[in-house]
Amino acid sequence: MKNEYAYAFLAIILGLAFASNPIKVFPLNQAGIFITILGIVFGIIAAFTISSSSTRFNGIRDAIASELNSIVGIGTLSKRFSDRKSFEKIRYSLVDYIKEILKLKKGNSNRGRVYKSLRAFTSTVAAAKISNSKDGALFSSIQADIRVLSSARESQMFLLDERVSATDWVLNLFLSAALIFMIMLVQIQLSYILSFLLISTAVISILLILVTIYHLDALPISDERLVLTPYEENIEVLNEL
Repeated sequence: MKNEYAYAFLAIILGLAFASNPIKVFPLNQAGIFITILGIVFGIIAAFTISSSSTRFNGIRDAIASELNSIVGIGTLSKRFSDRKSFEKIRYSLVDYIKEILKLKKGNSNRGRVYKSLRAFTSTVAAAKISNSKDGALFSSIQADIRVLSSARESQMFLLDERVSATDWVLNLFLSAALIFMIMLVQIQLSYILSFLLISTAVISILLILVTIYHLDALPISDERLVLTPYEENIEVLNEL
């Protein structure tokens, strides 16, 4: 989160610096149409990129919520098994699965190990001792939660790979650079202060759009409150059952 504030501050500094440029070579009546077209195209491309990144972020957030809810549900249901040993085995296996997820998110593991841990957990559940009809109903509910958990895990893996493409970055950077270049060099028939405020506002806005795109693209893998803390809290909840 601190990086995003730093980038936003840098965007403001650069915007003020670019607005101070004394070289003005393009008359407004000639450059106006070109700036308008560039602005419209950049606006469309940037809006599409932000929308896609926002959809991806919401998808990851929803998948994390589904996985976490399923984990708690499985732990709570398994506690009601008649056989205490089955519950203990399921809880330990579930905690191991969460720990493997945390290792992956910290860069100390790989996806293969996460899926291996998930399969081990599923096998532990399948081996649970079913003593009566109540245990059978609990087992069915746990199986349903496991399906939700597995689907949420697959969704996260897919969406984490769906970053802003190199082509989208090139388009956004090229159009924003061309737009800033034109705005910097256009001759505006206003007082220096008004001209400075107009140009700096426009340039800062363009740079902040790029910061927003970067922020949305990087947030799902950099925000500890989203990718680490909830899982660590779930381990505490399971250990207290």
